[in-house]
Amino acid sequence: MKRKLLSMALAITLSLSCALIPKANVFAANEASTEQNSDKLWTTRKTVNGIEYSLTVDLREWDESASRDGIHVFEDLFFEVYPQMYDRFGFYSSAPTDVILCIKESKSKIACAIPQTSTVIINKQYYADHMSKDVHYDVLAHELAHLIQTDWDFEYLEYDDMEIFANYLRYVYAYKDGIYNDSVWTLNTAKNDGTRDRSSRFLVWLDLETSSSNRDVIRDYFEICFDKRYKRKEWDKAWKSLFKGTKFEGKTIDEVWNMYYESDFGKYNAKVSNVGEKSELIQKTDARNYIKKHSYSESYEAKLKGITLVNPNSKKDEPAPTKNEEPAQPKNEETKLNSEEQTTQNKDDISAVEDKSSNESKRSASYEFGKNIVDGRYVFNTHILDSGNMNGKKEAFYNMCDALINGEDSFNCPNKETFDLITSSEILSCYFPFADGKIKGAGFENGVGKIEYLIPKDEFIAKEIEYEKQIEDVLNSKVTTDQKAFMKAIALFNYCRKTYTDDMEFNKTYAYLLLQCGVSAHLDMSKDNKLVTVVNISGSDYTYDPDSQEFKLFSK
Repeated sequence: MKRKLLSMALAITLSLSCALIPKANVFAANEASTEQNSDKLWTTRKTVNGIEYSLTVDLREWDESASRDGIHVFEDLFFEVYPQMYDRFGFYSSAPTDVILCIKESKSKIACAIPQTSTVIINKQYYADHMSKDVHYDVLAHELAHLIQTDWDFEYLEYDDMEIFANYLRYVYAYKDGIYNDSVWTLNTAKNDGTRDRSSRFLVWLDLETSSSNRDVIRDYFEICFDKRYKRKEWDKAWKSLFKGTKFEGKTIDEVWNMYYESDFGKYNAKVSNVGEKSELIQKTDARNYIKKHSYSESYEAKLKGITLVNPNSKKDEPAPTKNEEPAQPKNEETKLNSEEQTTQNKDDISAVEDKSSNESKRSASYEFGKNIVDGRYVFNTHILDSGNMNGKKEAFYNMCDALINGEDSFNCPNKETFDLITSSEILSCYFPFADGKIKGAGFENGVGKIEYLIPKDEFIAKEIEYEKQIEDVLNSKVTTDQKAFMKAIALFNYCRKTYTDDMEFNKTYAYLLLQCGVSAHLDMSKDNKLVTVVNISGSDYTYDPDSQEFKLFSK
């Protein structure tokens, strides 16, 4: 209980349930605006159907071994393709609207998506080899599809493969109707796929066969996957629910697959010889345009209802921090948080501090977890525990914190066991580090805990007020109140790593700063018996690896 003292779920979903009708192309975008931090780092923003999207291009780890022309194609592709995917699926999964694109050396030989940081990485060698002559630009569309799939869980998928759906999205939303896509990558025939667990073309066919003005079966398929409604062994029930109300109602998934396998659609050639040509499949079916015209659109349905869509994702004000980013201010002794630091104040300053043990109104620094925001800035919070931890002891801990910032000598406490725990160095060093070593428990009697100050009380109060200011200055210089949890986690990790060399000091400060800005975190031991800070994002525990710039699932 002492080690894992905080967790918080941050799951958000937003969806509008409206009838579907055929629609025209509603993807009109406003003019783009670009924020140029340097010639290797810039962010472009564009609003499409009332939702602002941004693409941050990060070339700081790229040796520019190939032309930059492909980067600009990637930018155009993002703002054409991603809003369409997002409008149909991304609202439901709360996929990111702010995406980072890096060209760099990567363990992935081609490209990869990191949903936790909204990042797509294109291997720099793959870019050099293929973006000039083979124009594999729609590899980005595939990786963006993985961002749309955020929070899918293999346990609740029919197969151990997310690539089938990602390739479905790559084909349907291919840049400029497949101008590059179909000449370098495209759908296999049914015969070449052989089985359903390898076939993205089957989903395209199913979409064509079932799309109508009031049903989007593939959107329903996406919701089932995202909501984790059926475990793998139950997917016969999933298909039964998907086929209900369609021409396939009453048939098994294997029967429907056989119908597809024997269809002309499954046999048409989808590949072309030259960039810009139209394949036999597109000439015969116009599959992409038909699907986009008849599929679900969050923005279109909202427009029909007179509803203004609200972006479910907070916007970042700056490009995402990476392992090479410098702190906002140079590292110096003034920015290092140290509960033992001797604040330089003269005796007159200390004596001028109000005696908080008097009958005058008490000072308060208590806010609901994550709500300690005043005028758009973080302020210090003494209440940084959530409801799932220190059950029965949290109120007593908060009583003690309120007493300490007011220089009081006692506080209400239910029993001696609780008193001994919350006045221990183990708890104080994590959840009120300034007080650790400056106070100790002086006894418990009749529901009252007593405090002994180890430095003069007036000095304690003055220095604690200064400590609050230091916390606020660090938070507001490193993070913003509207950033996502993982962005705050990366920024504060970079700050702490550059500021603290001692492992224990680093982890305790990092976890404490996360809690102060409403990000659930706790200290734990890794498999190799090292102290780590575990960050809880969207209900899952992660540790941050600065070398790969990835959040990795934590397990002991």
